[in-house]
Amino acid sequence: MVGDVLLSASFLAYIGFFDHFYRGNLSAIWRETIGFNGIKFRGELSIIEFLSKPSERLIWKSHSLPQDDLCTENAIILKRFNRYPLVIDPSGQATEYIVSLFAEKKISKTSFADAAFMKCLETAIRFGTPLLVQDVEKIDPVLNSVLNKELQKTGGRTLIRVGDSEIDFSPSFNMFMSTRDAGAFFTPDLCSRVTFVNFTVTMSSLQNQCLNIYLKNERPDVDQRRSDLLKLQGEYKVRLRELEDNLLSTLSEVRGQILDNDAVISSLETMKSEAETVAKESA
Repeated sequence: MVGDVLLSASFLAYIGFFDHFYRGNLSAIWRETIGFNGIKFRGELSIIEFLSKPSERLIWKSHSLPQDDLCTENAIILKRFNRYPLVIDPSGQATEYIVSLFAEKKISKTSFADAAFMKCLETAIRFGTPLLVQDVEKIDPVLNSVLNKELQKTGGRTLIRVGDSEIDFSPSFNMFMSTRDAGAFFTPDLCSRVTFVNFTVTMSSLQNQCLNIYLKNERPDVDQRRSDLLKLQGEYKVRLRELEDNLLSTLSEVRGQILDNDAVISSLETMKSEAETVAKESA
């Protein structure tokens, strides 16, 4: 558990800036290093499986997230960040995904060149709506207090200074920044205050996406069967996860001896039987 969590935390904190090829090399170096230092970890550990649920990946797919490992890793980082993300998005896929994912929360888009930028920023912070700031090659100093989360509590209110104004800060506020310039240079100071998420398309991810497009156009019947199977398998994985959660919940609520509780034993037997059925169907 210690090694798995260490690798996962390192992944979330540092790896988002790099492309898919370098991520693989970096992960291999990390595993070798912690193994050399005697920290145990699972050799077959999948970061994607460890940090996300099948149900979450189905939702991401429904919001136009491309189906390759790079994009799935990036979606995980966009869900679990501590520092506001700065997305490197030359193709525009990440922007489309973020806007679709947060559409129900009424995400607003703006840029530093927008005359209404300050109004959009203050409204999002006050009411806790997501904000997407586009074309961020350099950071406007007005965002410094937001990136640093310089909050102050006064009389039961949580305030933040933005420019010359102090406004109420909603805990549900989220901000995403994006740039289409894959070669943009970012200062070390900025790097320490944001979470980078690199959506630059690699050869392998481009190949996967092209194959999907080709299959959809040449053999729509095969593509539909494939999509249905993937969806069904995802639903089976979701159900297995729910059964595991129910099992743990049932065991944690037991009072006294488990073997003396007929209701619990019956419930465990039912869950075991259903889990075996679902696992078989999934396979």
